[in-house]
Parts: sequence; structure tokens; C-alpha cells
Amino acid sequence: MAFTVQDFHDLVRLLQQHPEWQAELRRLVLSEELLTLPELAHKLLQAHEQAAERLDRLEATVAELTRGQQALLEAHRRAEERLDRLEATVAELTRGQQALLEAHRRAEERLDRLEATVAELTRNQQALLEAHRRTEKRVDHLSAQMEDMYSQLGSIRGVLLEEQYRRNAPSYFGRLARKIRVLSSQHLADLLDAAIDQGSISWEERDKLLACDVVMTGLGRDDGAPLYIVAEVSIGIGYDDVDRAVARAQILRRVVDVPVIPTVAGQRIDAVIDEYARGKGVWRVLNGHVIPPDQPVPRSRHGPPGST
Repeated sequence: MAFTVQDFHDLVRLLQQHPEWQAELRRLVLSEELLTLPELAHKLLQAHEQAAERLDRLEATVAELTRGQQALLEAHRRAEERLDRLEATVAELTRGQQALLEAHRRAEERLDRLEATVAELTRNQQALLEAHRRTEKRVDHLSAQMEDMYSQLGSIRGVLLEEQYRRNAPSYFGRLARKIRVLSSQHLADLLDAAIDQGSISWEERDKLLACDVVMTGLGRDDGAPLYIVAEVSIGIGYDDVDRAVARAQILRRVVDVPVIPTVAGQRIDAVIDEYARGKGVWRVLNGHVIPPDQPVPRSRHGPPGST
């Protein structure tokens, strides 16, 4: 019997109604190679899909690598720019360092010259100091000699003035007493030795009174009674002269038991010392002019105190 078109349509309809027959029909109709084609196609599709996935991943990786490379290139460019700037900075620092080194070298040279100059100045100063020291020694020596000369001159002038008052005692001290006589050192020593024997004075007081410049006797102008005059003579009268006159008059008063007049004599006296002497009851005799304690020395006779 021939297989008609209608039979084919009936077969198709039956296969549609019975899908399980389709596999059996394919096994009968198709060869083994054709039967495996769907599986192979499926596997190829899976392999294609896997290859596509790998390709996608590769593309993504390549894109990432590209971006990374671009980033690296940009970083490298920036690094190169920084290196350029660093190189420029280092070059500038190098030039500055060289300039500083050169300036330091010049400063060292100037310091060397200054140190040499200071050393020379120091040596010169030491030489000047040594010369000054030698000059000072010579000046000190000359000053000492001058002082010694002035001291000797002052002593000579004092001795001469003292001798002048001794020689002219009746004239200079005439307002204080009549019949004035200057006691010699021997006469005074005998008088004091007798006082020592009597216990009136000490040996120290004897020595002080013997050192008095001028000791005189006389008679009071008003009553004619005996009296003594103790005079300390100085070119310029000072506090010490006043004090010595008072102290020695007190000692002599215990020896002779008569009034003793303390006196200072000389060429000039300071106004303050003059007032001090008046307060002590001391007479002043300036260049032969006698001033009692109740009268100040005239201004014209004031002057700075000196030494005997």
C-alpha cells in the first residue's frame, strides 16, 4: 500500500498527540549521528555561551587593564612632572648650596683676616699695656719722689715756721702775756722729770709734752700772775693741732699748777676748724696776729688746712 499525503498528516497528528512516539520515530528514521546532533548542538551552544562568558570576562579584564594602564600612564606622567620639578628644585638647591659654600668660604677668609688683625691688635695692646705699666711705675716712682720732696719741704717749712715762732715768741704772743720766755727742751725735760718723780704725769704724757712745738712762760697782762703757753705750730692748722694743744695744755697744767693757755699758730686755718678751736677755748695766732677764743678769725685769713 502506498504512503499518501493523508497518511503523513495523520502520522504528524498522532505524533503531536503522543510526544513520546517522536523519540522512537527519530530513532527509527534518523541515523545515530543525526540523533546526537541536538546534544552536540546543545554542547556547542554551552561551549559558545561559556566562550562568550570568557570573552566578556576577557573584555572586562582588558578594559580594566586598559583603564589601569591609562591610570599608570597618567601616574607616570604626573611622576615625571614631579621628577622634573624635583630635578629643578634640586638644581636650584645645588646652585644655592654652591653659593652658600662660596659665601662661607669668603666669610672664612674674612674671619681669618679678622682673627689675624685681632691677634695683631692684641699683641699691640699687650705691648702698650706693658709700656703703660712701665710708665706707671716710673710715674709712681716720680710721684713718690715728689711726695717725699714735698714732705721734706713741708717738714723744712714747718721747722722753719716753728723756729720763727720760737725766735719771735715775745712779738707773736705778746698779747697773751708779758715777759715771755721760750722753754728749752732741757728746761722742759727737767720740769717734767720732777713731775714724774712726784707722780703727777706718766711717761707717755711726758713724751707727748716734750713733742710740743713751743712751750713758753710769762706773766698775765691783767694780774701779772705766772702762766704758761702751749703752742702747736702748722702752716695750715688742722683738727689734730687743736686737739694736741688742748691735751698738752691739760698735762702741763698738772705739772706747773698755774694757768696754761692752749694755742695754735700758723699761716692759715679753715673756717670750720676755726670754729672747732674756739669751742675748745684755743687761741689762734696767724702770721703773728693773735685772736682770742671769743673772736672768729677774719675771713681774709681763712684757708685750707695743711700739714706741718
